[in-house]
Amino acid sequence: MKAHVDLSIFASPTESFGMASGQLDFEVLPRQGEIISFGQSTANPPAVLPRIDGFSFQLRVDNVIHAPRGASFSAIVMLEPAVLQSSAQAAALGEYLERGFGLFVDPF
Repeated sequence: MKAHVDLSIFASPTESFGMASGQLDFEVLPRQGEIISFGQSTANPPAVLPRIDGFSFQLRVDNVIHAPRGASFSAIVMLEPAVLQSSAQAAALGEYLERGFGLFVDPF
C-alpha cells in the first residue's frame, strides 16, 4: 500500500534542518507507535547507508491520517523527527533518504 510519509530532520535538538516527504510503498500500512526502518535502501541500485553515530535509522510513527477513497491521498504517515548531532549528519541523512527511498528533502 502506498502512503505519503512526512518527517522533520533536525541538525541538533534545537536546530531544524528540513523536511523529508514523499511516497513509500508498505506491505501493510504502519500504525501509530510502530517503527519504520530506513536501514536498507529500496532503490536499485541501493544507496549506501551513511555512517551516522548514535542514529539507528529507525523512526516511530507519530500519527497516521486516513482519507476516504477518491481523495488525493489514501494515508499520510507522520514520523517522529530525526534528531542528529550536526548539519553534516542531517545533510547525509537527507541525501540517503532521497537516493535510497525517493523522498524529497526540503532544507530550511
